[in-house]
Amino acid sequence: LALAHLAAALTALGASHTILSDPRKTNWKAVDRIAQLSVYRNLVFQRKAQEADAACAMDWRPNGGLARKWNGSVKFYDNWVSRSLSGETFRARADILSEWRNGVEEIFDQPGEERWKERWNRGLPVPVYSCWNGMLALDATPFTSTAISPRYDPSSPLSLSSRKSWRRPPPLTVSTPARFRSALKSPGECAASECKTLAKDFWTRGFDRWLIVPSVRTTYDHDTYFHPQLRRLSSLSPPSTSQLTVPSPLSPPSPLPSDDALDPSERIPWWDLSPPDSVVCYGWVRGFHVDLEWLRGTWERPYSFIRTIIQR
Repeated sequence: LALAHLAAALTALGASHTILSDPRKTNWKAVDRIAQLSVYRNLVFQRKAQEADAACAMDWRPNGGLARKWNGSVKFYDNWVSRSLSGETFRARADILSEWRNGVEEIFDQPGEERWKERWNRGLPVPVYSCWNGMLALDATPFTSTAISPRYDPSSPLSLSSRKSWRRPPPLTVSTPARFRSALKSPGECAASECKTLAKDFWTRGFDRWLIVPSVRTTYDHDTYFHPQLRRLSSLSPPSTSQLTVPSPLSPPSPLPSDDALDPSERIPWWDLSPPDSVVCYGWVRGFHVDLEWLRGTWERPYSFIRTIIQR
C-alpha cells in the first residue's frame, strides 16, 4: 500500500518511475533496526553538521575474477562516478592488480591524496568532488530553484562563518533547475555518468561541498555487507562517538581548526581547502575497453564558468 501511494505521488509529479519490490520477508529478529537506522541517520547528520550540500555512503562489492579465490577482500564499486578533491578517482582506474589488493587500503592511495588518506584511515568524513555510492543525502534546492548557493549570495542571511569557503570563480546564474541529464549529446562535454554530471551542475551553482562518510556502507549482497574489513571501517568513527552538532543560525561561530589531519576534530575545514583545478572523466563507451588515462581520460573543468573542456 505504501508503494502504491509512492507511485501515485510520483505520477502526480509527472516523474517517470519503475518500482521494484522483493517478495522475501525480512527476518527482523536478525536485524538490529535501531543500530541500522543510526548508521543511515549518520549520513543525514553529517551532511547537516558539516554544512555540506551532499553526503554519500561507500558502496562495495567482492573481489572479482581469479583473485577472489586467494584474496577475500572487497572492492569500492562506484569508481566511475566518484572523484577526490584532486580530481582523480578514489582508487586507481587502470590498476591491473587492483583485484589482488586490499580494497579498503587502496582508497585515496594515489599521489596527492595524503590529506584525504589520513581522514579515511581514521574513519572520518572526507571532502570530495563527486560521489553517489549507492546512497546519498543532498540538498534538494538546485532541483527546485535556479538560485546560487546562499554561501555565495551577498543577500543571504547566513553568518560570515557559514559563508567562509574556498576560493573559486563565482557560481553561474542558470535559467532552469538542475536535472539528471545525459552528457552523451552535449557537444564538448565528456559522456560521464548522470550522477557525475549532477555533481558538476551542483558545483556550477555553488553547491560545492560534497563528502563521503566511511562508516556508512552499501553492498549488493549480505556477505559483503558483513565483511570484516567493512565492519572494522565502520567501527573507526561510529555515529555514537561524534562530537559534532548541527549548526543553528543563532549558534556562535565554530572555532577554525588549523589542519584537519592533525586536529582530532572530525569537522571538515572547508575554508582551508582548494577545489580541483580539473577532474578526470572516462566517457561511456559500449563493449569491452581499457581505461588507460593517456588513452581515454579527458580532463574537464570542475564546473562551468568560461570553458568546459581543457587540454592536457
